[in-house]
Amino acid sequence: MKSSENTQVKTFLYWLLSFIYYFFDKLNKKMYQWKLFKTHKLTVPVISVGNLTLGGSGKTPFIIFLTKCLQEKKQRVAVVSRNYKAQCREIAKIDLSQKPAKYFGDEPSLIHFHTQAVGYVGPKKFKTAKELVRREKVDLILVDDGFQHHALFRDINILLLDVTQWQFPAQIFPSGYYRENFKEIARASFICWTRINLVSKVELQKMKEQVAMLGYTGPQFDFSYESKRFLDVSVNKIKPLSDLPKRVLLFCGLARPEILLQSLKIQFEKLDLKIEIDTFFLSDHQIYDENLLQKVINYQVTHKFFLTTEKDFIKFKEIWPSQKSLAVLLLEVELLQKEDEFYEAINHFLH
Repeated sequence: MKSSENTQVKTFLYWLLSFIYYFFDKLNKKMYQWKLFKTHKLTVPVISVGNLTLGGSGKTPFIIFLTKCLQEKKQRVAVVSRNYKAQCREIAKIDLSQKPAKYFGDEPSLIHFHTQAVGYVGPKKFKTAKELVRREKVDLILVDDGFQHHALFRDINILLLDVTQWQFPAQIFPSGYYRENFKEIARASFICWTRINLVSKVELQKMKEQVAMLGYTGPQFDFSYESKRFLDVSVNKIKPLSDLPKRVLLFCGLARPEILLQSLKIQFEKLDLKIEIDTFFLSDHQIYDENLLQKVINYQVTHKFFLTTEKDFIKFKEIWPSQKSLAVLLLEVELLQKEDEFYEAINHFLH
């Protein structure tokens, strides 16, 4: 009986906190609608990439994909990110030749590493973006995690919906992991479904039907996220997953490491690989030092081969002991529609 009462109290508290969270989020939006808070418009187009949920929905690999897509069209692209869990406290231009990744933050550094696009980080995205425009000559700006950033005018709102986080109807934090109600999908210029390789076609179609029930009629694109290859650090060579040994220790600091593990197991099954994966999960945006890496190495002395992600490796590659075998998973983002259709959708909102 007491257990049932505790559950009821907990459920009520979660509901109350969710209501408070939702109320203040709604009030914040109204303040911008009523012009009590200012929305800043820049002199160059702004594309926001964001989501409705807390935790990883694949924004960083998507931004890398989008940046490269725009660069192929000869666009000078810049990326603005918040300095979340970064050492820098003020607005800073990313330069990995001068400072390590942990100074700018792991995700902004990874985007810059893969694209060489101009990247700025700072505590307030609109202030960071304004400073970027003042200093740099660019054609457009991508804002990382900008769907809820109403202080900056966005020409395009790209909304990522992660199929592994789908919860219909949405449960607002802390009852669930949604930051906003599904009605806010209406703000999206277009929707990009991520990690669709982790659900069936039937499940994905049901999700799209639920979005249609909300009245959304805009463009939708499908993206798969798969790690098919890895970087063998000891020889600095890219290899297929089939070259991994029979047992590895996966260590990483991600928001949802269980999704990476699920994806790997599916990939191994596809390739008929019998690889045993042990895990050592760390906190999201983990800061690495020699002591932590030694703990990982000593976790189970039977391990002779270690596996991690690019997001993690970019923060410790200078201090990884060279005598230890390490594989860095290379995530591949694939658009399942024609890339020209995707670019045309972007152009539609920019012109």
